[in-house]
Amino acid sequence: MTQRGFCGFLAALALLSGAGAPALGGDADFARFLFVKAEKAFRARRYEAAEESYRKALAQLTPFPEAAYGLGRTLERLERPRDAMAAYRTCREQIETSDVHTPAWKSLAARAGRALERLRRRFSALEKLDRGFVRSCLTYARRYKETQPAWARTALESALAVDPGNKAATRLLLALPEPGKARQAPKPAARGTPLVKSATMQEWDPGLSGEWSCEAGVVRGDVEGPQGKLNWLQDPKLAGDYTVTVRMRLLRKGGPKRTFGLFLGGNGRDSWWTLLVTSDDELILDRFEGGSPRPMRDFILRGFDPRKRHTLKATVKHGELTVHFDNRQAFEIMADDRTAFDGMLALFVQDAGVEFTELRAER
Repeated sequence: MTQRGFCGFLAALALLSGAGAPALGGDADFARFLFVKAEKAFRARRYEAAEESYRKALAQLTPFPEAAYGLGRTLERLERPRDAMAAYRTCREQIETSDVHTPAWKSLAARAGRALERLRRRFSALEKLDRGFVRSCLTYARRYKETQPAWARTALESALAVDPGNKAATRLLLALPEPGKARQAPKPAARGTPLVKSATMQEWDPGLSGEWSCEAGVVRGDVEGPQGKLNWLQDPKLAGDYTVTVRMRLLRKGGPKRTFGLFLGGNGRDSWWTLLVTSDDELILDRFEGGSPRPMRDFILRGFDPRKRHTLKATVKHGELTVHFDNRQAFEIMADDRTAFDGMLALFVQDAGVEFTELRAER
């Protein structure tokens, strides 16, 4: 770097340091350098690089609400609203708990508050649906608690999965007889064609391996570390209008990169769709084109218990994909091409042990 360039760099740091509060911990000059780097990446729409630099700046300097606010804006661009809300809260908390009070920080706290309110409104419709679902479950349980206690138990467990602290559901559940003494509800007949027909997985690639096993139509995948493993149905099985369902539950909690679910489509064009449950208790819909992911949507699994079995259902009709998770609609998306979802099907596990049951296709 030339002497003139170095002097300009120092001047930029001095200008930035004058806009905020004095450092209370960490390497202040390096943190501000990272902040400038993050701001440039954000303006250039390189949001992944911006996120990395903002986080490093926050690790170097406390408080640094400007970096927390910038991180919130970046995470919004990356379609991660829950993480963005956490960043905006950090921004406000650092300002509110600091002994330093400047007009710039006061304005920044107000902007963070408005951003939080905007994101909360995005979830208000979903929360309204959740409340209606819980009320319906309670009504159903009260109606059948005497004649069909097993059905009532299922309804109450569904309500508590959405609202774990619901006192009425908890009280009714404790009043029900033990499951072994209750008359069991008849199990509806499974619909569609089973896609796992044997204990050898002859139609799958790689089939049985060190990570994959199968017994009586139940497939188990156990993968250590962040390198995920796929098991493909060898021949194309999906085309036109179809529905795929699978029941999933964790056998091993796994690590921070825990991810599991389905790949579908492809159609010979290397354009796959993924429906994956992450360690953040989110269901994400991504599209892989040429091996690179393109995030589409995310859906927060409120009250999600990975130890229980959960049902994932994907329905394609006239080029439109509708996804339900435990009977709750998560996504609805129309593809550019009516054949975009044609192709094969795969099970996916990363950094966890997962059991897949009742995997079926219906046309």
